[in-house]
Amino acid sequence: MNAPIIVPLDGSALAEQALPFAEALAMASDSPLVLLYASYVAEVFGLDSSEEQVHELAAAEAYLSKVAARLRRRGLPVETCAPYGPVGQVIAHEAHTHHAWLIAMSTHGRSTLGRFFSGSVAAEVARQTTVPLLLVRAWHAGDARSRLTAGEAIIVPLDGSAYAETALPVAQALATSLGSRLLLVRVVQPPDSALTPDGMVAVLFKEDQKAAERAAEEYLVSVADRLATVGTTAQPLVRLGKPAAGIRAVAEEYGAALTVLATHGRTGVDHLLLGSVAEAVVRHGATPVLLVPPSQAGAALPRPNPKQVEIAE
Repeated sequence: MNAPIIVPLDGSALAEQALPFAEALAMASDSPLVLLYASYVAEVFGLDSSEEQVHELAAAEAYLSKVAARLRRRGLPVETCAPYGPVGQVIAHEAHTHHAWLIAMSTHGRSTLGRFFSGSVAAEVARQTTVPLLLVRAWHAGDARSRLTAGEAIIVPLDGSAYAETALPVAQALATSLGSRLLLVRVVQPPDSALTPDGMVAVLFKEDQKAAERAAEEYLVSVADRLATVGTTAQPLVRLGKPAAGIRAVAEEYGAALTVLATHGRTGVDHLLLGSVAEAVVRHGATPVLLVPPSQAGAALPRPNPKQVEIAE
């Protein structure tokens, strides 16, 4: 059996939106699930919160027992974990302690995770963890889940940097486990029309744009050829426009199941985590997003499970 998948829960139906995805990946990779409910009561000076803390822990354990029993009836190995402490820190710590290969969580729940990357729990986990982080939005629940179990395509956005390519080993492992192909996407941004004041400059800009598109195509083909040598099917796709919009367009066009995105690219990890491509793809993307930290380069990944992946609705 492989390393586990951590699934943070908070007692809400919205937080449970990540469970079907975690279940599918657990079955595909022969990984156990660890259901985690972090309890935390903010202390107020002069007040004794010990009784409230005990109540929170008891409620967390009771809730996790019910969810675990439901999953075990479907044949999944499940553990539960109800630590006490600040939620984001606890999730990152427990993923490290359990040697997890994935954290799968919803970006909506009791903690109002809709404000993704703006001081939320998801942002805290993304900043602290060295484990890939799967983020599921509420509207991904139905179609995306069925596409995942049907082995639909997995998108890997690339920008030509070595950092962006750190997502490839994780994407490869998932593609093998799920029977999916990879879509390698590079979005070339067109020149600003405001910078083309006369015809001659406009012609030069168009030539530069075509050269950039050719270079992007050649790069993606070289990556696809490299993946083919290890048995992974990958299709290179160059799109014109803004990165997040281009990635979403590809996801919709191909009915993709998942986007696997490195959290460190040409613009630097802080920018990506605090308001650039990763945030836009998570906020507005058409698929769940798996964020891969650069520490995962060359890391051991789950082995594929040959049995068919099925999830109960």
